[in-house]
Amino acid sequence: MKIINTLHNLIKANREEILKIIKLFLIAFILNILLLFFINIFTNGTVNDAFLGADSLRAFDDLTNRVGNHYRTRVHPLFVIFTQPFVWILKIIFSSPNATIIFQSFIGASCVILFYLNLKKLNKKNINLNPILAIFILSFSQIAFSSIFETYIFAEFTLLTMWLIGQNFVDKKLNYLNILTLIIVGVLAISITITNYFQFIILLIFVILFNKKVNNKITTFLSIIFLSSSVAVLLACLQNIIWPSANNFFTASIEGFLLNKN
Repeated sequence: MKIINTLHNLIKANREEILKIIKLFLIAFILNILLLFFINIFTNGTVNDAFLGADSLRAFDDLTNRVGNHYRTRVHPLFVIFTQPFVWILKIIFSSPNATIIFQSFIGASCVILFYLNLKKLNKKNINLNPILAIFILSFSQIAFSSIFETYIFAEFTLLTMWLIGQNFVDKKLNYLNILTLIIVGVLAISITITNYFQFIILLIFVILFNKKVNNKITTFLSIIFLSSSVAVLLACLQNIIWPSANNFFTASIEGFLLNKN
């Protein structure tokens, strides 16, 4: 009962802000659904090359097809295991590709909310954020990658989540729960695109190495990198069992370096 009362008071105290976030989410969600739906209709369901040669059919296969060829996990390590199960659940209620459209629209709308929360955290002078949000929602990359099935929106989601958590951890004395959160963030960072993991390492430099309140900085820094990458490799092994065509990005990278240095 105490938890319910605390939650009720929290909602009551932040009612206007919560309503603003809900409105913002719904605007972005509906816009994303319309973009994905009409692009698919006008291209007869084949959105390949709809924008700049994007391999949308491959991404759609990764999102929906268990027995498809998920070879791109070489560079998008955990994309299949982190997305396809949610699409399966939505397929119980909605048909394909409607389930995929709803799922990607939800992620895209969540990106807008995360972008807003990041800006709000940085906004020390109470600048009006609405024009910046409008520019973000209507920017070419946001419109283009909200219109087709691609990995971009998912990578954006993990990065915005990473930056928001990172902002809250800068100059903070970290406990074990915070360390665990950073490990999970590291897994998220590498899950969609390998190169995003380097942004996570840069974030760790600010959160750990430049943080005067953290003891054993080097040990903590290296431990988080080791544990997050190890969990990612473990999940890649599990993904390979469920989806046999999904490469383990770690072993695939080693093989590629040894056998084909190009």
